[in-house]
Amino acid sequence: MKHLTLIFLALLWTTLSMAQNKALLIGVGSYESSTGWKSIGSCNDVDILSKSLSSSFSITTLTNEKATYNNIITAINQLINNCKQGDTVLIHFSGHGQQMLTTDKNEPDGLDEALVPYDAPMLKSKTYNGERHLTDNQVCVFIEKLRKKVGENGLVVVTIDACFSDSMHRDGDDDSNNETIGYRGGADFFGSNTISEDSIKSIYSKRKIIDDFPMEKIEGCADVVLISACKSFQKSFDIKIDDVYYGPLSYAISQSFLRQNLGDFDAWINNIIDVMNQKAWNQNPQIRTTLNYSPSTKSQYVRAQTGQARSQESDNEGFPYFLIIIGIVTTALIIWKKSSKK
Repeated sequence: MKHLTLIFLALLWTTLSMAQNKALLIGVGSYESSTGWKSIGSCNDVDILSKSLSSSFSITTLTNEKATYNNIITAINQLINNCKQGDTVLIHFSGHGQQMLTTDKNEPDGLDEALVPYDAPMLKSKTYNGERHLTDNQVCVFIEKLRKKVGENGLVVVTIDACFSDSMHRDGDDDSNNETIGYRGGADFFGSNTISEDSIKSIYSKRKIIDDFPMEKIEGCADVVLISACKSFQKSFDIKIDDVYYGPLSYAISQSFLRQNLGDFDAWINNIIDVMNQKAWNQNPQIRTTLNYSPSTKSQYVRAQTGQARSQESDNEGFPYFLIIIGIVTTALIIWKKSSKK
């Protein structure tokens, strides 16, 4: 019996030691001209992530014209097929993001979130109805397939550096017209050109409703981590580092991998959030995970939703200016009282 146990443990160790780290990095910086999308620094994201992951991951990349809708779907399916029990899988998307009109009753704002492949037009038309947008519902299906394939000893990590990128597992408002900044989205929601102005206003009034639906543990399936560059209604901005433009989340992930691997999950996440707070303080990166993670006290701009513990921090967007106003009013009252006594 003792020998059988030793043999079993040896086989188990051999199986686990054969587990691999696999990464699929997708970046669309220059879109097909007919789509209407502007160029951004997404290919730089793939470059910097490839360098920081090269020592620990087997990497597949899709960039620009190779990152069509069909090619992305094919690459993800191939990744699923090639994975085995115990693998750690990372899928990263850098590119434009866009919200889309939907009749799904589970979307309180009436909008789906979608990633924009190389060949997905910005506007709805007679010849295009959104078929090449990669929706949150599709992403959810891929995540669940991966979780099942790599099993409870595996890990699935999905990172999205795009506008409107939260809620991709199942909404910024910024009116700046600065053309020197690369917005990773920024267009009106897909289908807005087909409805009335009043309908658009009604949708925008509900746009900041937050989906609090957390990731859930599934028996026999891997834990999952989904990190998005911003909330589902926010824009994501390119940042400039040494004269090169990157997506802030992509840059932060690359820096975190240089400091820390996934073995210390909390430290890896906190490194990402720290860099995001320094380089993109006006965005609110979002974390959804089945792991028991809580943001560090320094990570004041992140909202974590987990299957085991959920942050109850306030959802303030940016600096609390109301505190300054209260301070000014209080100071003015004190000065007025002192002067009136004189």
